[in-house]
Amino acid sequence: MKKNLLSLAALLTFVVAMGVSCIQVQQAPATAGGVSNERYSRITGVYNANLGCSLFEADEAVRAAAKTMKLTQLSRDNLTSLIQYEYKDIYEARISVDLTLDVNGQAKIAIKFSKIGDKDFSQKFIAAIDEQLRAE
Repeated sequence: MKKNLLSLAALLTFVVAMGVSCIQVQQAPATAGGVSNERYSRITGVYNANLGCSLFEADEAVRAAAKTMKLTQLSRDNLTSLIQYEYKDIYEARISVDLTLDVNGQAKIAIKFSKIGDKDFSQKFIAAIDEQLRAE
């Protein structure tokens, strides 16, 4: 009986040791993940997307993309987990941009062009932001 108990304990120790050695911790990539989960609401005119980066990186990318698209910054409010921008283009149309954090700590963006929205402009702006994120 004592011999069987000792054999069982040795077997159990071996199985646990093998199970622990098979576990691998995977780290998230250090670079920005890029734009994903893009959605456009025809009702509100808001274009949403996940940026896959921190709020700081998203802030830098939005400001750089706005410069490349020749937008003039009217205001920028930086709060703890929300950054709001107001831009205007050469035709005086206003663009509202909101950066927020999701539950995983990744930046989300919401873009609204003028009062009714513009899907094409929003997609171009998102593409410029994605290009800036990949350049960092």
